[in-house]
Amino acid sequence: MSKAVVDTAATLNNKALSYLDMEMPYEAEKCWAKALLKQPDHLDSIFNKTLYLWRNAQIDDMQVIDTIQNMYENNPDDSHILWLYINLCMELRDYQTVAQLIKEKGLWNDKRYDSLIRIVQLAGNKPVYRVLSDEVLYAGQLHFANKNTLIISYSDKGFEKWAIEISSGGVAEKIRNVDRYEWEWEQAAVLCCSDNGKYIATLEGETDEYGRLANGHAVCLWDTDRRQCSSRFVSPLFSSHKVKGACFHTDDKRLITVAWGNEKNSVGELKTWEVDSGTCLHTIFIDEINSSVLLFAPGAEVLAIGTRDGAVKLFDTRTGALLTKIDVSDRKADIQILHFTSDGQYLNVVDVDNVFTQWHCTDGKLRYKYAYGFGKNIHFFPDGKHICSVSSDCKWIDIATGQCIHTSNEYLPESGLLYAGKEYALAIAAKQLGDSHRSIILINLPVYKNEFPVRWSLSRVAGTQEMQDQKRRFNQLVAEVKTCIQKKEIKTALKYMEKVFNMPFVHRPIRHKLYDEIGRYCRVRGLRALVQEKDAGPASHHYAFNPEGYVISNGWLYDIINDKYVHKFDESLILYTFSPDNTYVFGVDQTNKYPLSVNVFDTHTGKYLFKFENVHDKSINALTVSTNGKHLLSGSDDKTAKLWNIQKRKCIHTFRHEHEVKNVFFDPNATIVTLSMAPNHKQGELILWQIRDEKMQLLGKQVSCAYPNYNNSKLLLGVAGGIEQIDLQTLETNFICRHKNPHYRISDVCFFPGERYALSVGYPGWICYWDLNVGKCLLSYKNEGLRLSLHPAGNYAITYADNCSLIRIDPLYEFSGWADWHEGARPYLEHFLLLYPDCTKNDAEKILIPELQRQGYGWLTTEGILSQWERMKNCKYK
Repeated sequence: MSKAVVDTAATLNNKALSYLDMEMPYEAEKCWAKALLKQPDHLDSIFNKTLYLWRNAQIDDMQVIDTIQNMYENNPDDSHILWLYINLCMELRDYQTVAQLIKEKGLWNDKRYDSLIRIVQLAGNKPVYRVLSDEVLYAGQLHFANKNTLIISYSDKGFEKWAIEISSGGVAEKIRNVDRYEWEWEQAAVLCCSDNGKYIATLEGETDEYGRLANGHAVCLWDTDRRQCSSRFVSPLFSSHKVKGACFHTDDKRLITVAWGNEKNSVGELKTWEVDSGTCLHTIFIDEINSSVLLFAPGAEVLAIGTRDGAVKLFDTRTGALLTKIDVSDRKADIQILHFTSDGQYLNVVDVDNVFTQWHCTDGKLRYKYAYGFGKNIHFFPDGKHICSVSSDCKWIDIATGQCIHTSNEYLPESGLLYAGKEYALAIAAKQLGDSHRSIILINLPVYKNEFPVRWSLSRVAGTQEMQDQKRRFNQLVAEVKTCIQKKEIKTALKYMEKVFNMPFVHRPIRHKLYDEIGRYCRVRGLRALVQEKDAGPASHHYAFNPEGYVISNGWLYDIINDKYVHKFDESLILYTFSPDNTYVFGVDQTNKYPLSVNVFDTHTGKYLFKFENVHDKSINALTVSTNGKHLLSGSDDKTAKLWNIQKRKCIHTFRHEHEVKNVFFDPNATIVTLSMAPNHKQGELILWQIRDEKMQLLGKQVSCAYPNYNNSKLLLGVAGGIEQIDLQTLETNFICRHKNPHYRISDVCFFPGERYALSVGYPGWICYWDLNVGKCLLSYKNEGLRLSLHPAGNYAITYADNCSLIRIDPLYEFSGWADWHEGARPYLEHFLLLYPDCTKNDAEKILIPELQRQGYGWLTTEGILSQWERMKNCKYK
């Protein structure tokens, strides 16, 4: 009888890589865990697992560098570790470190490193980019003219002309400004430029505070040679707030404009104008009202319109006839980007979920689809074969294979990249992030054509038949998961969900619903990823989640999972809070003059109920309701915090401060806590107030933000370099988390359900995910938000500053079995008994059980919870 083969760390590492090839990452992680259990210092397993976690955004750049660099420093003479370290540096494009390592180890003549040395030399001899001019004033859009020897840069303020000097090798060597002109009046938007660069069409009008068109008047035709407005094309539809555009015919003698009216006149109007005379040649009406983006094909004979329900329609601009309709998005997501290939045969489409597809314009057949991996801005090569996807970095992608050829972190293009030749491209970029000065930069493309040691694919290319097969398989898995959840077979449901996660083309909202449903019965053992779901546009002052998980913003209650608005309250509200039982929503009314009032609405119907008059004389920064739902607490820039009796609608106490009150909280001991700071200061004072005699006690200084747990017994505090926690019952403070970057300043922080994990935002532009038990930042995610609101179940967050982003939080769940009770759930039962002291057993089952599931205690049995509730109720807990 043959002996059973015993796995070693090396064989387990090989199995893990095989599981990755088979798209089974969960099994791969288990193999690495077993390998490192057998041999904790097995270097290949450490390297491969770390690289895998980094590529899947489970750890950040600093963590992967620290791990691999430590491996090398502990084994400086191991050639294999050196090879692994160099490969990581190559993937990070850290050529300087690679060159230094090759020099230190004397490897310049080692043939094994030939390909790496060539890349390093090429990167050193030919910089990735160089500045051709840093004097750009009008950098809204770019246009090549005069056989690619002239660039027109133009914006809503004016235009510039730049002459390019081309070398004998066909690369731009120099660029000089030959003309610059500022419009006689600022335009609302720039629309297009003629092929010869002679004319620029702009939209005349005013914009609101968010840069959106408020009152359009006409399309202005600017003659760049004469530096004057030669014609104004007038249409009443130019004044609407909906999308509009323009395009020159190839002869540059005719201009086409398209615009939609408002609700009463919602049909699209496509007009053709004669450039020289300014007269309207003919008008065509287009029956499509749901547009989100539009684009003219080369030659201007076809107009593509992307709709808000996930479709693209192609119209003939000569007759207005519908040529082709393409259903792009399964979940009816907004179309964000349209781009025709240079021959006009194919249309590239990107929806709001950053899903990229390419379609044949004539028959509407799908050619390529990639479900993830693209940034907010996408630029296209004229050959139609390559894409530059720009987010926090630049990825150069081969459309046919889906492979990322190169990733560059060395510049951030802001305007469209212009691919003038085969060996170079030009782009507009800021010198530094946030810098108002712009430069025209030259990008050397040959660097990106080399074969790098590591190549990775964004997703597999799928044809129509394959997509249908995957959709069928996805629906089967969804049915199996739902069945397992109904039967409470949570472990089996998690296994099926792993298969769902590994499918490249899935219906994301359905997947999220299933995963969140499973999460009600599981414990969190880590974090899978933080992913920006969508850019929610200009931010109002505050956002808030209600206890059921809906978000309120701009006066609307919004269902995230189903991507729909539930009902409307009042658009004038700018700051919100909900009662603990989700009965009322309180909102500050910004339309009234000082003193401000607080309006109260019914959460479930949106009906106005009553208001608190004369609340504060300056801006209100914070509102919160007591755990028993009887009192409202407000804090303001007028240096006061006020306690209000909700039933009587009057102020009971006023707490006066030396500085502005930025946040307010209740605590379990019939006292309140306020955070006060001077204007323009980044830290303030945390103060405990006794309500009866208004005595104050200083809890701490240099606090940037504070956030309570579920029953207000603890506060998380943002302090210099990390997070502190204060127990409001004992007033004990302990430093629990320190960030590795000493300059990281937390501006907002939130507890996750269960209070083991926390999420923070701060300067310089990062979201951090913390394990409070070990005091460590587990994951960092680039985001420019300064304020944070967290979903009650912990699966979404909204960050906002000038703009707001909806962040999806995907935890790693585990189901360790059912239990009758856990002491961590006690605060939720105490709070429930405080809100509903006389409720029946049936009421407790309908309200308490779902709440405990949202808070991560769904693995407790219903019988065990109700039994504990009976015991606590009989003890007459109040």
